[in-house]
Amino acid sequence: MPKLNLEEMRKLDLPLLEERVIQMKVDLARLKATAERGSVKKIEGKVRPARRNVARLLTLINQMKGARNS
Repeated sequence: MPKLNLEEMRKLDLPLLEERVIQMKVDLARLKATAERGSVKKIEGKVRPARRNVARLLTLINQMKGARNS
């Protein structure tokens, strides 16, 4: 899973980012389930980047909420 382009993500509004996080969490859960079954070895290397991308988006959302409240 490629690293997110944060410059493009910063241009999106908050509801779209929150929707994207939900979608990425579902994909992450699917990756984890597939890796747990051990059916595909290639997927094991995709879990960590997916988890980090979710964290990046959550950080961006929190920054946007903080800037809006200030």
